Amino acid sequence: MREQLQNIPFYWTALAHFLACMVMLYPLPERGGRKYRGGMAAFFLAAMLGYMAVTEPQNGIRFNILMIGFAVLNGLMMSVLGKLNLSMMLYYGTRAFILGGFTCSLGWQLYIFLAIRFSTFQTGIAEGIFIGFIYLLVCGTAIIIERPRREITRELSVSLHVAVSTLIIGILVYILSSLSFTSLDTPFGASTYAEAFNIRTLAYLSGVTMLLSMHILLCGYYVERERDMLSQMLDMQINNVRLSQESIELVNRKYHDLKHQIALLRSEVGKEQKLAFLDQMEAEIKIYESQNKTGNPVLDTILTTKGMLCGKEGITLTCVADGKALSFLSVGDVSALFGNALDNAIEAARQVPEAANRRIHLTVSRRKGFILILVENPYIGKLSMRENIPRTTKEDKGNHGYGIKSILSIVKRYDGSMTISGEEGLFELRILIPDRKMPAKEESDGK
Repeated sequence: MREQLQNIPFYWTALAHFLACMVMLYPLPERGGRKYRGGMAAFFLAAMLGYMAVTEPQNGIRFNILMIGFAVLNGLMMSVLGKLNLSMMLYYGTRAFILGGFTCSLGWQLYIFLAIRFSTFQTGIAEGIFIGFIYLLVCGTAIIIERPRREITRELSVSLHVAVSTLIIGILVYILSSLSFTSLDTPFGASTYAEAFNIRTLAYLSGVTMLLSMHILLCGYYVERERDMLSQMLDMQINNVRLSQESIELVNRKYHDLKHQIALLRSEVGKEQKLAFLDQMEAEIKIYESQNKTGNPVLDTILTTKGMLCGKEGITLTCVADGKALSFLSVGDVSALFGNALDNAIEAARQVPEAANRRIHLTVSRRKGFILILVENPYIGKLSMRENIPRTTKEDKGNHGYGIKSILSIVKRYDGSMTISGEEGLFELRILIPDRKMPAKEESDGK
């Protein structure tokens, strides 16, 4: 039994690495349907078992070289089952390989320890039950640790230098764990199989801990970056509203003066052509005076500013809004919510080739105890969703997509809900917020 300590059966090694890959895939975006994933998972499990069965007779350096191919097989499985690019495959594949090594090393070491001392463990059934329990315990613990950061992990973008750094750590951990089994005279050698397994298990445990710590730091950095970007976007929207208010006040004064000038001209001009021209000018002024009077000065400013932008872009912006219904929302939240919503709508509408179809409609109304905010606009292309949020179509994905995230964070602050749909070229953003004078959660101060 002691001689069996050195070599872990190939099927336990393959199963441990397969489960580790599934643990790493747990929080990541999935590829294909259930039947596809189930079929591919079974295929790769069989491939891992076959590969390890072929390499089991090998030992020493030759075996370790062949393990490179097994690591590649692990990464290939993750890229087939999950939507991973090269950097993510290297990053999560390395983490899975080290976790798999730790799982099989720990399970087999504990089993041999008990089997040497208790004959009841020296049966195939006992071996399967005990090691299966250890595998489930380790993988279950790993999933519990990953669960709080699942949503962040799905959005996390891994750069190539982070992936390469992770790969280097994984290679060093594997080399350190394998040196104790070689015949080379190194400071990491061991005089007995038990010592060798202790070194191997602890080396893998150190690798799992280091890579997990790195992942937690990456997630923390991502959250801070998201918070900073949303804060900058909110500040920018507030500053834009302030600048727009000043510009609109100046325009209002000019239009007020112009009305008096037209009245003066009327008293002096008698020609029908000039009168018709003055009638047209006066009608345009009345239209300007009557539009965007929703009862909410911040919303009025945003609508006027975005309306001017739409006019330049050849987009028709219509609005039916009860601005007074938004009285319990802070100035910053109104600015960020409607500013981002209309910016996204304008960005989509300006890409529509037919000028007649470039139309944006905004509705704000009270509906059965809720405030309904509805933004409708045309779009071209295919709407790709992730977690009910459209994925940005811009190449620089790391610095885009924050408008929708900002809207969603505001809606959640007021215990509301947001749904997005796109059918037959019509994009619809629908928001429902409970109608109340003050938000239930901590009131935003616009920062």
